[in-house]
Amino acid sequence: MTVKRRALKWSDVGLSSLPIGQPCLSDNSFLTNPITHTDTMSPLLKIILLLLSAYSPPRSSGDDGGESFFKTCPPTKCSKRGPTVRYPLRLNTQPSFCGREGSELSCSANGSTLFHLPFSGSYLVDSINYYRRRISLEVQDCPLQSLLSMNRTGSILEYLSTDLLVVNCTTGGGAIDGMAGPIDCLQNDKDWVYVTDAGATMDKLPTNCSISGSGAIVFDGRDLVAGVERILRTRKIFMDWRFDEGCNDCEKNGNYCGINTSTNGTFCMNPRHPSK
Repeated sequence: MTVKRRALKWSDVGLSSLPIGQPCLSDNSFLTNPITHTDTMSPLLKIILLLLSAYSPPRSSGDDGGESFFKTCPPTKCSKRGPTVRYPLRLNTQPSFCGREGSELSCSANGSTLFHLPFSGSYLVDSINYYRRRISLEVQDCPLQSLLSMNRTGSILEYLSTDLLVVNCTTGGGAIDGMAGPIDCLQNDKDWVYVTDAGATMDKLPTNCSISGSGAIVFDGRDLVAGVERILRTRKIFMDWRFDEGCNDCEKNGNYCGINTSTNGTFCMNPRHPSK
């Protein structure tokens, strides 16, 4: 007796069509050719074959809008030697979604990179460290004055707790143990100005000195006094930006972080292999 063979239809298991957006796996031979069966094929086997054909592995984060994001918002520079600008920062010539709110940078006429603070003006950018979430700014006049007066409102910059005290001394001019200074650009005609760690014991403060202000500072190392002296010497101040969920581990591994504008969630992409 001859057994009749017919092509398998979706209606055999109650399905009208293959779900939209679920491509068949290309590495299964039974998907590259029409599936046929005998009338004696078990219903369970039919269902298993159809489920396998409809299955598609989940996309990696790099496929989920990643390539299109970096085509629209590619890493860029103001000059050949300038720092790379990319998410969460952006240049003002790029669409607003290329960076987080308050992350706008611009290029000067001579190719310098400028970071704009809505209430404190623009600062010259020296370097950007995406893993440490840190931007280094050059301040030529009085770096500590800029640091103490800087208004971070409306920017991506992180608000820091007070860890620095400004101390005015009526007499002095020389080094004082545990303090950085005297700081020429902060002093006036009457007082010598120093800075010290806010956690320092105040009973060690010289009797001719009093606290006149406070502020926050970002520096490398644990010694605040050494950190302040380095700022005064290099005329560079450091600023950290706020943490972005998922980006820290991404940048740590040498990848680039971006944002999916549809879900408003971040994704991670290998810059050397964008499709992975």
